[in-house]
Amino acid sequence: MHILTNDELEEYCVSFIQAYPFYNVYMTDYFSLLYSTGCRSSEPLKHTNWGINNSGQITLKPFKGNNTRIFEVQEIPSNFVLALQSNKPYFDFYSVAKFRYVFNKFATIQQIFVENKPMELYIFRYNRVKQLRQQGYSKQDIQTYFGWTNSGIVDEYLNADLYTL
Repeated sequence: MHILTNDELEEYCVSFIQAYPFYNVYMTDYFSLLYSTGCRSSEPLKHTNWGINNSGQITLKPFKGNNTRIFEVQEIPSNFVLALQSNKPYFDFYSVAKFRYVFNKFATIQQIFVENKPMELYIFRYNRVKQLRQQGYSKQDIQTYFGWTNSGIVDEYLNADLYTL
């Protein structure tokens, strides 16, 4: 068993947002969106949960009844922003299963686990929490960023050991 360091996790996540010859722009934008926001793997596909507020920021009403998340436009892939501005779904011809297939096809680490659960696309979420902490965000700031209503979730993500077998 090998526990991934924050740097190894970051490097692994970044490898998916680089344009592979087999990727189309939707693949790159999907992985970039997961990387930059830490959203759940199915949230990019539900375009009606995304919007633009009066300040020009991107909003996301996350699943599971959490509070609305707010992002600066530059954090979000530009093609996704253009689709939001046009009120059109961007990933409408894709499914989480398709993105997961591509993820697993190009994965250089076959399985990453947390507490015996395979992480697959959730590694981006863990990575984003750890990134924010390294950037000096407090636990309260991270909770607000993710829209979590339970403060204990931050500790769960920060203290989780991501490992390979």
